[in-house]
Amino acid sequence: MSNSINSPHFQDILFVGCTHGDEQVGRYVFDTYSCGRNEYYQWKTIIGNPEAMMLNTRFIETDLNRSFPGNPTGTYEERRAHQLIPHLNQADMVIDIHQSYSTTPDFAILNSLSQRFFQELARMLSFTSTKPSCSSVHFSLYCRQSSV
Repeated sequence: MSNSINSPHFQDILFVGCTHGDEQVGRYVFDTYSCGRNEYYQWKTIIGNPEAMMLNTRFIETDLNRSFPGNPTGTYEERRAHQLIPHLNQADMVIDIHQSYSTTPDFAILNSLSQRFFQELARMLSFTSTKPSCSSVHFSLYCRQSSV
């Protein structure tokens, strides 16, 4: 894989959708962009909380966001968090996709990465009219610390 992007240490990207099962835009991203690769990076997607997604409910027992690092014998979400940790640790960058029904515009919580990378990301995630109906989409970005 080429390292010509301005942030060469970000090569493997993991999109996490449906951390909250009632935020179905994550399912759309999973179904539409399950995995891929270009000259700069490769990506894959994973459903954070598949049981809650199937029931279209925020969570089953506890909020998945509050369940990390997880517990192999805990609540459903604690067990799921424990299962997700290896996937999260393998990625150079994790993008956790959320949605809101409030009136805020789409936004992303990011750090100072390459503008080119985010232009590519925006192009890759250009939503169409098939996107689930919601007021806004939120992206939280977590990046592994680099020695570069």
